Amino acid sequence: MRRRSLPCLIAGLALLAGCRSAELPSGPLPPHPPRAVPDVAGIRLGDTLASVQSRFAGAHCKAVDADDITEQCVIGGQPFAEAGDAVVYVSFAAKRTVIVQAYGLSAAGMTPMVQALTARYGTPDDERHRPPRAHAPAVSWSTDGWFLVATPAGEGQPFAGAILYQRAFVDEVQRAAARRGESVPD
Repeated sequence: MRRRSLPCLIAGLALLAGCRSAELPSGPLPPHPPRAVPDVAGIRLGDTLASVQSRFAGAHCKAVDADDITEQCVIGGQPFAEAGDAVVYVSFAAKRTVIVQAYGLSAAGMTPMVQALTARYGTPDDERHRPPRAHAPAVSWSTDGWFLVATPAGEGQPFAGAILYQRAFVDEVQRAAARRGESVPD
């Protein structure tokens, strides 16, 4: 199989436009606060391709060859977090959801989105827990197993959106790229 350079991961990270690489503070991290099981427009990490296709009849899915991403689905017009209708992009590895993105929300949707996500997942991450990919003005919620980043419109980014990542998948893709000598965005 021909390997391409992380287009799915990079597309997801594109929502984080304006973010820069940063190191987390040194020292042991305090535990993450307890959080509800995350979803984006009803799609959870670990959902199967068959489950997503059966629940979303309008899903346009296709096989892809992009590092460990094996399939992708695009689902239009899905309500998300009180922010309006979003286009939802779902990425699968081994037929299981590893990244879910809600994109195409108006700039005005950021505030109600953050309020709805805060009501569901609790207080956003503090600086110690914020993933390296989530710099202000992005807002994040995370645990050891996942992170969810809400990103406002602005600076070349015409829409607000949110991305839910399976932490172990993203970390492994980055390690594999580094082993191949490829540059990988945070």
